[in-house]
Amino acid sequence: MITTGQIYLAYRKLKGQLYYDNNALLSKLAIAKWEHELTHDNVSCDKEEFENLFSNRVNQLLSFLNDEEWMSNDYLNQLIHSIDYQMMVKSIQPDEEDSGIGTYITNYKYNYMIVCSVEVQLIATLWLLYLNQYIDRKKLYKYNYANKLRTDSKVGNLWERDKEGGYQLSITNAYQFGYRKWRDTAIKTANKLLDKGNNAAILNLDIKRFYYSVSVELQSLLYSCSERGYIRSSYKEDKVLDRLTSIIQKINK
Repeated sequence: MITTGQIYLAYRKLKGQLYYDNNALLSKLAIAKWEHELTHDNVSCDKEEFENLFSNRVNQLLSFLNDEEWMSNDYLNQLIHSIDYQMMVKSIQPDEEDSGIGTYITNYKYNYMIVCSVEVQLIATLWLLYLNQYIDRKKLYKYNYANKLRTDSKVGNLWERDKEGGYQLSITNAYQFGYRKWRDTAIKTANKLLDKGNNAAILNLDIKRFYYSVSVELQSLLYSCSERGYIRSSYKEDKVLDRLTSIIQKINK
């Protein structure tokens, strides 16, 4: 059973994650508007008052997530209808011809960015936190360098406090640091081979517009990861995780 405390912790971790994400401008804006509505722009709102306001605001979400008949819950349609998208310019290239009046830009690349409610993002965050408990980190992350789900080394999972009484307030390791480590490791390995008189080649592949091309069925993905030992099979017994997975899959469709 999901608790208000878990949703609040998921919210704090979501904010911590977005803080380091330079591409999450729309999500940051959604958080800012959500908190503005929550506190009525009361900047002097203290921690206890904020938590009480938060609890009241997510009460409907909490009831929905713990509802065994969630498929027939009207709140599901509200979540789905809250989802939209916005085009964000990725790069621009000015036209070569100058009209004499100004430079016109018609050649540009763009990304489609999701626009959704804070509640939808909280569901996704909760799913990651529940799933994180079953991941075999040594196997799954052996060759992964970035976007790895974090865990406090003093604790072992993202739900518990560390010895100082705090939480790890982010969800994944910062992408830029993982990417840098991946790149530097490849270069160092190649240099070692060259120093030994061997040939070396570095092949860097990137799947073009990957997220617009992939279609993931989460239950099948989890089962496949379990068969390979990346996720402990005991995840199948977690009814909350199963429900969150089904909810996200339904929203994605």
